[in-house]
Amino acid sequence: MADWPVHEALVNVGWEDENQLATVSIARRHPRHDRMAFGSFIVDLQCLGIKNVIYKRNRDLLDYERRTRAVVLSANTEVIPIAPALAAKIVAEGLAYAKSLGFDPHPDFETARVVLDGLDPNDDPTPVPVGGKDGKPLYISGPYDDSMAIIEQLTDRLGPDGYRATVLRRGAS
Repeated sequence: MADWPVHEALVNVGWEDENQLATVSIARRHPRHDRMAFGSFIVDLQCLGIKNVIYKRNRDLLDYERRTRAVVLSANTEVIPIAPALAAKIVAEGLAYAKSLGFDPHPDFETARVVLDGLDPNDDPTPVPVGGKDGKPLYISGPYDDSMAIIEQLTDRLGPDGYRATVLRRGAS
């Protein structure tokens, strides 16, 4: 897919802040046809890496603009355009950090990573912060996480004081 030009790359405002997930979206357009491919990656830069993925292919431009892009823009957070290399860098840094902690990416990552083809994360100088402010992983539980297994893995790998965790009770507001 490296021969499909990047149509746009987006990220949520505040992606680099601790306690914030990065939502990176990349749309590519076929060079000769009105076809689009789109990948969106929810990246936990503090611990788990690639938490979720959406991948759509063979959408026409109008369908992309009306449906796929509209969903990204209607999320509860503001998004901004970024350089495609920075989009690839955010995904790559989150993936590498999580792998260093023993966490695998979302199962659909291998399929969706084609939208990153040909993008060199080293082409962007923007620093991508990983881990918590104190240099330790920061795990904040999500609604679909197996929190106990994640904490057990972090403890086994880093010891009981090697990370920080906030586990939210289900149903808590």
